[in-house]
This record gives sequence, C-alpha cells and structure tokens, in this order.
Amino acid sequence: MKVLMKELWLPKMVKILSANANRLSGALHVQFQNQVYALVKRENGKKIGVPERLMTEWAEFIELETDAVKQSLKTVELDEMHKIDKERDRVVSNILELIKAQRKSPIEEVAQAAMLLYHSIGNYRGIQSETFDAETGYICSLLKDLEPMTAQLSVLQLSSTVGKLKQLNEAYEKLFLKRQEKLVQLRLPTMKDIRLYTDQIFNAVCRLIEAAYVHSSVEDDQKMIEKLVDHLNAEIKHFKTTQRAINAQQHSARERRAIELRKEWAVALRVYEEKMGLPEGSLHITGKIRNRGKVRTYELLDRRNNRRLYVKMTEDGFVEV
Repeated sequence: MKVLMKELWLPKMVKILSANANRLSGALHVQFQNQVYALVKRENGKKIGVPERLMTEWAEFIELETDAVKQSLKTVELDEMHKIDKERDRVVSNILELIKAQRKSPIEEVAQAAMLLYHSIGNYRGIQSETFDAETGYICSLLKDLEPMTAQLSVLQLSSTVGKLKQLNEAYEKLFLKRQEKLVQLRLPTMKDIRLYTDQIFNAVCRLIEAAYVHSSVEDDQKMIEKLVDHLNAEIKHFKTTQRAINAQQHSARERRAIELRKEWAVALRVYEEKMGLPEGSLHITGKIRNRGKVRTYELLDRRNNRRLYVKMTEDGFVEV
C-alpha cells in the first residue's frame, strides 16, 4: 500500500558564507572587517537583529586592529635605533677589519699591537649580523675586553673610534629603554587577540542576521536582509579570492627563490649534510625565509622525517638556529 507523504514545510532561510577570516593576512584582514562592518552598519540594527552595543564593540576592536597594523609597534625610537645600529655596524667593522689588516704591518710595534688586539677580540667577528639586542650585549663585552688595551689601541690610532662605538651603543640602549616604556604604557593587546575578537563578533553578527530573517514577518525587511546577505557573501568571496591570489604569488616567488638558493648553496648544503652525518640529498632548501632582527634564516626540509629546521649562513657555513 502506497503511503502518501505530507508536504514538508520549512521556513525560508538565508545563509552567510563562512569567512575563514583567520586565514587572511594582516592588512587584508583589517580591510575585510572594515568592509563588512560598513555593510552592516548602514542597515537598521533592530530589523537585522544586531544590537547597538555589539556594533560599538565591533567598531572599537576594528579601530584597535587598524592602529596595530599601521604602526606594528613602530615608533620614532625604532627608526632612530635602526639609524644608530647601521652606524655602529660600520664602526665595529672598521675596528675589526683594521686590527686584522694591521697584523701584517711592516712596522713591528703596530703589528704586535694588532696581534694582541686580534687575539683578544677576534672572536667578535660577525656580531654585526646578530639581532639588535644580542649585538648590543656583544658590543658591551667587546668594549669591556678593550679596556685594559688602551696602549695597543693608541698605537693603531683606534682610541677615538672605540670611544665613538661606546657612545653609539649607549645611545642605542637609551632609545631601547625609552621605547619599551612607551610600549608598556600603550598596553596594546596582541594582534592575535584583536583578530580573534573581531572574528568572533563578525560570526555573532552573521548568526543574528540569519535569525532575524527567519523571525521577521515583514516582507520588505526580509528583502532588505536578503540584499545585505548577498553583499556580505560577495565581500567574503572577494577577499577569499584575493588571499588565494596573494598566496599563489608568494608560493611562486618562494619557488623561484628556492631554485636560486639551491644553485648558489649546493656545496654549502652538502658540507652541512656531511657535518651532520646525513646522506647526500637528505636536506632540501624550501625557499622560505625568516628575518629575525638582522638575522636572515632559511628553512630546510629533512626529507627522511619531514622535519623542518632553520639555518643561518655564517663564515663557517650553515648553522642551525
């Protein structure tokens, strides 16, 4: 016997697409939040079910995120610190290179002074490429080691240059402390926290809009919400497409860079594999680069276990960091 099924009734609903906004890059994420906020803000909050308090919270966090992206903790002090760091790098290089060169001076007194200085501070080679804070500490140690060697510095006419280095390092330390005090006073939440809040608010707004549509009995209001949802979905699709394009460009650039690095450092990579007791071809240069202060590190993939590690290039070859 055939059973007649009753026609199923379901309320008409709208669906706002998942934004996956956490995958958007910094500036793009801010732009997305500003765009969707503007779309929601122009509608009647009561008709779309979004309370004014939530809109106020949303606006405040978007403003916080916008400010954080603009400055990225950049301050006047940071710009000045970079200038001082470049200058002290130049002075450190001058001191170390002159000492190294003067070991071969035909003047015995100069050669002996240079040799003594070289044995005392020769291990400070390369500190210019260390992170800013690490370099500051190394320079303090360097200056300390030079204190009992005023006679040798005088012979090589380096006394004023060492004095200049001391001034620069002290100026850098003062600016560093001043900047740290500013950051403490600002008490800015982390970018990660701000993005989490803005994403949570947007998700809540989306659910409220969808619920308002279901519970609305006014046809014009439903049409308005349908139009709003269409606009929001169009923005979500647009920003997803934009982020995919950015990712593709970055991937392509990383691949080109990886090919160049593999050619340039093929010998260095093999030497590092031998040093680590690895079979040839175990390590693979991925092309991914990270900059930590002034230290540039490169990602290597261990093909045996898919482990990723970062190395920096030194005078002695690759060193894991």
